[in-house]
Amino acid sequence: MGNRWTTWRAAGLAGWTALSLTAGCQDGGAGEVETDAANSGGATGDTGAPTTTQGGETGETGETGEEPQGDPVGGLVPITCDPALSRAGAPRVWRLSRSEYDNTVADLLGDETRPATAFLPDPRDWSGFSNFADALRVGATQAEQIAKAAQALALDTATNRLDKVFPCAPEQLADAACIDQFVTDLGRRALRRPLTDEEKTRYAQLYALGSADELRGGVRYVVEALLQSPHFLYRSERGDGLPDERGEVRLESYELASALSYALLGTLPDDELLAAAGQGLLADDAEVEAQARRLLAKPEARRGQVELYRQMFGYEELLSIEKDPAVYPQYLELRPSMVTELEFFVRHVLFDADARLETLLTAPYSFLDAGLAGVYGATIEGGPWTQTPLDPQARAGVLTMPGLLANFGHIDSGSIALRGRFVRERLLCQMIPDPPPGAFENLPPPVEGQTGREWYDTVTSGETCAGCHTLINGVGWPFEQLGGIGEPFLQDENGAPPPISGELLGTRDIDGTFVGPVELAHLLVGSVQVQECMTIQHFRYVLGRPVDSLDGCSLQAAHEKFAAADFDLTELAVAAVTSRSFLYRRAE
Repeated sequence: MGNRWTTWRAAGLAGWTALSLTAGCQDGGAGEVETDAANSGGATGDTGAPTTTQGGETGETGETGEEPQGDPVGGLVPITCDPALSRAGAPRVWRLSRSEYDNTVADLLGDETRPATAFLPDPRDWSGFSNFADALRVGATQAEQIAKAAQALALDTATNRLDKVFPCAPEQLADAACIDQFVTDLGRRALRRPLTDEEKTRYAQLYALGSADELRGGVRYVVEALLQSPHFLYRSERGDGLPDERGEVRLESYELASALSYALLGTLPDDELLAAAGQGLLADDAEVEAQARRLLAKPEARRGQVELYRQMFGYEELLSIEKDPAVYPQYLELRPSMVTELEFFVRHVLFDADARLETLLTAPYSFLDAGLAGVYGATIEGGPWTQTPLDPQARAGVLTMPGLLANFGHIDSGSIALRGRFVRERLLCQMIPDPPPGAFENLPPPVEGQTGREWYDTVTSGETCAGCHTLINGVGWPFEQLGGIGEPFLQDENGAPPPISGELLGTRDIDGTFVGPVELAHLLVGSVQVQECMTIQHFRYVLGRPVDSLDGCSLQAAHEKFAAADFDLTELAVAAVTSRSFLYRRAE
């Protein structure tokens, strides 16, 4: 490769990094992002500070302007609508998450290597999500990773997949009309909007520069440059037009096309959605809903919708969770199957079954391979990953899946605290603070005649622990039927799970005792608090930020549609992306 390439790439990277960091800091949104250090498996992500550290860097998010602050919603505070209070979120730019990056380059370039899995992990919010806009910045380490990925993707595309991006035959690489179409079409898809005339000129000049070095150099240069553009890496959500009577602006048509596609499919908009944006059709709410339903009928929706549940139920963390090989020698081999099980199950519930919350949380079946069947003690009647009935006394939907229980477990056992906390935070929307440092050091041993449950309840009943463990323990105890990777841990003389009692306290509508995780799952499904929490979780994911009382009217309208549809999760997804909170931003 000639000197011109080396010089351009070095200068281009420096300029791109500066642009990206600047774009990332124009968010204007304030919001704390808490990470679970115990389960993060190392670095929590690079948020784009002017100064960073190597190895596990997290960076700074920079100063943000003051915003109107709403009160928390969820948990014990019901969703309510006060039109005088309701207000759209701040304008912002939003970096592609690792999964969105991988999906985008797969659909744009035909690449299936998932290069972003090698990037620093995206910071994770306490509610489980790793796609929050305020946290997704680019710092020095991640800029280098993105640049290397762009270089490798461009080389591989130009060498092996030219037909995926270049509209003409290889012998027409010097044809002016073909070059113009290549730049125009690939640029429109990569940046998710038409290129400006200035951008077309710049990319055409870059194509000529690359072509002077090698036959396919022009394609390589343009692909690499597009993948390092801040307009590729970030999605803009600033709004367009004059503010309405609320002082808010609707997302610009191409912004809205990207927002819809990434919320529902986890990837770039297709040609039909970009065409609708170009024709101004997305200014109409009915067209937005029609496009949302069309997108959810596409095959890519199976991938995109699974991502929401992967994050919410902790499966994003699972691949970094370790277990003691002396206790669970089969765990590393089983771990990929645990993730695959969730993906098959969620796709089935949403797209092949009734899409209801009840089915997600209580279905007495799953999709297994031979290894997982051994964990469950189940028999696969068809081939791998076919629907398999499970013991309805011991298993209920996602709550008793090995992957979830392995993630919310200790290295050599299950965990009362982690499993109880999971239910509180991700299904009841009640935030539980981390224990104080040293809280579990120098614990007293059990006294003679004391059961394990009596000992645990005693050591967690002190002044510094009781406030949280009163809520956690009663929910977590019944999960002791199942071990550290979801295997049957306790059984009675007939091989059935023993009746481990639990108690729900501090809920709005399901306080009381229950027996085992299956009964807990059925209680949760019937809870308005859980149903509202599921609405809140969907909004957190599609908005990429915490929600509060300023979103109250959007949340309430979506929850009412969710309830009217018998808690159909697909209808909830549509309600979320057609809400005012999704469609509008504050004018600033």
